[in-house]
Amino acid sequence: MSKKVVEYLNLNITFDGEPLLSRFEDIFMPAISENYLKLKKFKYVFKNLEIREVEDEYVLTGIVVKDTILEINTVLDENKEKLIYKDDKIKSSPYSMFVLFLKDHRMLLVKNQKGSPNISNLKTAFKDNLEKYIRDKNTKIKKKIRKDLRNQKLNKEEINERFGVLFGESKLPYPKVDIIGITSKNELLEQLRKSKIKNVSFKFAPRNGDIGGYSDLFDSINEKIVVKCKSQASLKLDGPENKREVVNIITETEDLVDTSVTIQKEDGSVDTITPDKYIKKTEIEFTNETRNEQINELLSRIKYLNMNRKLDTNSEYNNYIDSIKRVKEKYGKDS
Repeated sequence: MSKKVVEYLNLNITFDGEPLLSRFEDIFMPAISENYLKLKKFKYVFKNLEIREVEDEYVLTGIVVKDTILEINTVLDENKEKLIYKDDKIKSSPYSMFVLFLKDHRMLLVKNQKGSPNISNLKTAFKDNLEKYIRDKNTKIKKKIRKDLRNQKLNKEEINERFGVLFGESKLPYPKVDIIGITSKNELLEQLRKSKIKNVSFKFAPRNGDIGGYSDLFDSINEKIVVKCKSQASLKLDGPENKREVVNIITETEDLVDTSVTIQKEDGSVDTITPDKYIKKTEIEFTNETRNEQINELLSRIKYLNMNRKLDTNSEYNNYIDSIKRVKEKYGKDS
């Protein structure tokens, strides 16, 4: 038996404003599949990918592996008297298990050991793999378009003119990627209890066809401002006094806003409470030791994990069921 911590997350990936599931079949799954990863050198690798049906909805399960080299420069001798200088390198590949709910993009992340991929690593893994896959595909698209145009015996000016239009229509869009921890209301209130709030900073994540909303105010900001920003949009509030209302706003934003709270403690020192400090977590005791068996255990306990999901039978998820089924046949079990 082993006890591990389950972290509750929300994955936000969009492609030119379109939700993850709109490119699930032609970009997302091919980019993180091992058939592609074997051809490239990635720091983070996805393995054991499998689409399963759990509680009448589809989920993607797997592990993310951090492929790294540990450098050993010094060690104590057997008697712990002398420090011996070494020049050793040891390959290490710690991993974390994950479950991605395709209906609302909520995630569960379970780190296997110290040094296993965390939320930041998981974001980097998705971003790097997707961007490299899209870059490779777009390079091939460019070459094919130029070859086809040359075969038409066009002059250089005509080729350049038509190339811009054809590539613009055919290229794969790059993603916006963010992962936000689901808020533990009690944990956040406890951290604010004996402190004064100096400011609250909201960073808007891309909308991913998510169910629910930010709130009337935040939805209006998102519609009129955020979607038009080339970089990540943010909003800052200085000196709010009502701590409970601040916490309510953070929890009501459906985990789609990355929020940091700068506080002044009783001793006058200033600290910033970042999202990783108030993520909702649950400790689970696994009875099995193998990865697949532990994922099965995790899935069997989903209904008891109190994820507070707000599911809508009319969500965009239903538009992509056929696509998910096709992907399940192709990538049903990766390795």
